[in-house]
Amino acid sequence: LLDTLPICRDFKSKRCTRPQCKYVHLSEEHVEVNNGFVTICKEAIVRNCSLADCKFYHITVEELQRQIWYYNYNKSWRSVRQC
Repeated sequence: LLDTLPICRDFKSKRCTRPQCKYVHLSEEHVEVNNGFVTICKEAIVRNCSLADCKFYHITVEELQRQIWYYNYNKSWRSVRQC
């Protein structure tokens, strides 16, 4: 399972035009960013996080599934390209 996700630098500067961007469009100021990545709130995945200013990224199950698909697709694509 993914613990961290990369953020979209283009979104932050209002330049992202990708309709299905594979990066996190972070608009919450209280979420902690480390080297361009956010940590997923495991409590929010099961819809139980009660922290109003949680430092972790709250993601829907559907969005997490999409991110896992992107991760697996890119991982398999890299292995094909290395052959």
